[in-house]
Amino acid sequence: MKKENEEWKAELFAFVDEAEKNGKWLKCNYQDLIFTPDELREKHKNNQFVWGVVNWKAIDPIDLLKQDVADLLLQVTELQKRLTKIKSQ
Repeated sequence: MKKENEEWKAELFAFVDEAEKNGKWLKCNYQDLIFTPDELREKHKNNQFVWGVVNWKAIDPIDLLKQDVADLLLQVTELQKRLTKIKSQ
């Protein structure tokens, strides 16, 4: 059992290294958790989020930021509509 544990941990750590090499961040497939490779390594040092590779995917942080910007623009547009409505009353 211990050998199997070490094997999947080695696979996870290699996955994190590969993500870092490719400029990616890591997103949990089942929860809204996103970490840089360095952040996830720090968590691992505290035995947190040490889950198999199947639980993670490498994502492009630029895509994440683009989505954040799009979400913010949508919020601004909605607020502008509300302000326009308030001013016209």
